[in-house]
Amino acid sequence: MALDEKKIKKKIQAVLDTISPGEFVCEERKNRGKSAINKPVDLQISLRSQPDNALICIEVADVNSTQLVNEATRLFFDCCYRKILILGTNNVPQTTGKNICEDVLKRFYGQDDIKFTPARVILYNENFEKDFEEEVEKILREFLVRY
Repeated sequence: MALDEKKIKKKIQAVLDTISPGEFVCEERKNRGKSAINKPVDLQISLRSQPDNALICIEVADVNSTQLVNEATRLFFDCCYRKILILGTNNVPQTTGKNICEDVLKRFYGQDDIKFTPARVILYNENFEKDFEEEVEKILREFLVRY
């Protein structure tokens, strides 16, 4: 089964409502976002009071191994500072896919560890949705700490 962007959006919104009810909103970014390569990512998180001011951009990718670098590149070149890549596990080996994306992002940012970059990679496997939600919450709490 393909990774469903609308389902991911609902899950992220549920996590946001747990963190701070009614304060943040997860919405589509494709038609409103900005990108250095004119390919904004799929979703964004913003304050509900400022829906056009993205705090975090999110790329939802259910691709094969040869497309992983493209997805990481698209994420990197989005103009929003904080970034999350949600990687579906249907078409790529879980650890390999995540490691490839993290390696690309680390190199783009000139860092040795992904934690020193404003980007994170999360695996999505429909058999482990609770793990996914916990990982999303952990990253959102880290990224939204000042709000």
